[in-house]
Amino acid sequence: MYHYDPEQALTELSEEHTLPNPVKLRDTVFRIHPQGKVAVDINHNLQAYFKEWNTAAARARSILEALIKN
Repeated sequence: MYHYDPEQALTELSEEHTLPNPVKLRDTVFRIHPQGKVAVDINHNLQAYFKEWNTAAARARSILEALIKN
C-alpha cells in the first residue's frame, strides 16, 4: 500500500490476503479527499479498522510470545 492507490490496494488485498497498515489506509483516504456523507462513513469505518487492527495485533503478539516460550 505504499502507492496510496485504493484500486491497487484492493487488488493486493484480494490476491495476497494481507490487510493494509491502518496508517497507510488513513493516508490514502487523505489523498483522495472524500466529501460529505461518504467522508463520514469512511471515517467511521476507518476508526473501527484501527480498533480491530490493534486488537488483532495484540492477539498475534500473545500467540507469538506463547510460541517463543514453548
